[in-house]
Amino acid sequence: MKSHSTTTFVVLHLHVLCLCWFWFPTAAQYGAVILQYDNECSRNFSILEQVTSRAMRHPELMVAATETNIKMDIRLPLSGCRSGSLYPFVEALKEQKIHAVVGAVADHVCEAAATLSSVHEKLYVSWSCTASSLSDKILYPTFARTIPSAIATARAVISLVAGLRWKNSALLAAKDSSWRLLAEELDAIIRDRGFVVRAFLLLDTRATMEEIKSALSAVKPPVKAIILSMDLTMPLLSNVLRAAEKLGWADGRFAFFVLHVTTTLYPKLLPSLSILPVNILRAVFVVTVVAPNATYGEIWKNPENVDTFQELLITTSVEDVYDFYRQFSSVSLLLTAFQKAHQETNGLNVSMYTRNTIFPTLLGLSETDEVGDLLVKFVLLDFWPNYRIFRAVADLNIDHRGDLHVIDHQWIKGIDWPFNRPLVADPDCIIQDVECSVSEDVNLSAVVGANESVSKYGSAQLCKDIKYYLGVMIANVNFREKSIEKSKLYFTVKKKDTTLRCRKKLSLKEMKEKILLTVDDIVLTQVDISKKIFRDISDYDKPDILKASHDSLRPHTHLTPGQSSRTTGSEQINCARLNGDIVHLKHFYVTTTFEVRRKAMNQLLQIYELRHENLNPFLGCISDPQQPALVWEHCSRKSLADVLANEDIKLDWSFKLSLLTDLVRLTETEKCVKYNSQFSD
Repeated sequence: MKSHSTTTFVVLHLHVLCLCWFWFPTAAQYGAVILQYDNECSRNFSILEQVTSRAMRHPELMVAATETNIKMDIRLPLSGCRSGSLYPFVEALKEQKIHAVVGAVADHVCEAAATLSSVHEKLYVSWSCTASSLSDKILYPTFARTIPSAIATARAVISLVAGLRWKNSALLAAKDSSWRLLAEELDAIIRDRGFVVRAFLLLDTRATMEEIKSALSAVKPPVKAIILSMDLTMPLLSNVLRAAEKLGWADGRFAFFVLHVTTTLYPKLLPSLSILPVNILRAVFVVTVVAPNATYGEIWKNPENVDTFQELLITTSVEDVYDFYRQFSSVSLLLTAFQKAHQETNGLNVSMYTRNTIFPTLLGLSETDEVGDLLVKFVLLDFWPNYRIFRAVADLNIDHRGDLHVIDHQWIKGIDWPFNRPLVADPDCIIQDVECSVSEDVNLSAVVGANESVSKYGSAQLCKDIKYYLGVMIANVNFREKSIEKSKLYFTVKKKDTTLRCRKKLSLKEMKEKILLTVDDIVLTQVDISKKIFRDISDYDKPDILKASHDSLRPHTHLTPGQSSRTTGSEQINCARLNGDIVHLKHFYVTTTFEVRRKAMNQLLQIYELRHENLNPFLGCISDPQQPALVWEHCSRKSLADVLANEDIKLDWSFKLSLLTDLVRLTETEKCVKYNSQFSD
């Protein structure tokens, strides 16, 4: 009986333990660290608590947090701020109970942070990293972000500038690393699309008015678009616009493009901009983002979205409101990914659920693409002076080829220009970078009236429409304009000469495409000269260095100061492959942003056309804005300067005599060319 009562007590005790197990909450299954960073190490991080609190009150996110029983730990990395917040980031990854990190690090350590999170196989959701390289899921499989990549923003801006048909632009960027990175992406894409960046200026965030005016003085026509790579809430931006107004730029000679792409801009004017004159604001465009299936007008016509913004504006500062939106989106993506991973794979491969995922934000639903980047639609905003708000004038959509374009072709007519004087588009000859002079072989006269002007066609326009004109005209044809009464339009076209001119322009354009190369056209390589095999040399009849011993052709080891750097280890760096062939890169250093202008292009074309057995062929020019280089055919046996400087190569008198003879012949040939050119001119 005693044994029976003991058994009954044990059974009852187990039942009580089971009830307690289901009654009390279990330990957290997942852990995440929310990390903030400020480049000045002085930011108020108190809004992070408001972000997490609001996320836990959101109906969908509250369910996700309950299902996963996730614990989010907010850490303020003030002690590790000088390291770009990388040290606290690494410490969080090393903790076994932490499964993900959400937040910001310095831009220059974003790739390192993404690499470390991949090594530890832990999710990293960023609201600050914009580097385009982070979209590579082979290198960064556990990285996701809730802001557009720098290359996506750059493509949007250049699409808008191209739509306005403005060839020349200027870039002004804050020295903050994220905005400088975006400006560099913009610079590269603008040049790749055939447009010109006339000035690339970096401004300190604490720059004085005089320093800003001095920097802006470098911006001159033919520039029309000034792209400001800086935050809209920065005092620097309002100071730049104020300096522009003092320089007299409120007359509409330039258009300013401000980038606000981390969140959707609220339509009403910021307090920092409300004090500026209306005319300078009428010259300002803002590029912002919305969800792909939403419109800018619909978002801010929703009273709930307006109330949320006003509520946040009361509890935080103007600068922190947009940070609040970004941080909330990142926390939302984190909770959504953990919820899906918990339901489908019991928490495994959480990073996979940040891709092609729909998650809630404070402005509705957002979505990521197949690499975990935020899907957005870029919108161009124009200032509306009557209501002192920004309104949408153009939406950029992605077509089936992945290119951005504006659906409404009449969007330019909806822009409010300063003094109602729009900045006109550049002519086709400027956009296509061809001569705008009138063709000598086109005699076009218009007889419209006694005192009316005569219109002229340029050779570029004639080349563009040559198929049409040659289809309806022969050598001398009178073409009568039927739409204008009592008007006669006579064309005299020399068909053969005009066709040759058009072909010449087309051939020049093709040559320019061949000569101007990008860093993607070449592959850096190394040439092992020590293993090069020199074949039979008995076929050479002229005195040549190849008649020296084979040992004299080994890699040079006895070098003195002043000798060519091509004989050192730098040669391997300067070697690359172009279309499979080994080429030599001749780097040259520039103090400003590099660009190939028309005069330099003409010189490169002349060098490219030079072909002689004693000349090393010129193959092209890498028009990279930061590291330009000339591309030459690779000389496997070094240059003449290397040969003369190498003490191991013994030159006999027959070779020296041959060399001097060739030099004299070259000099005489140059004189003959100059003499004949005088008469030909």
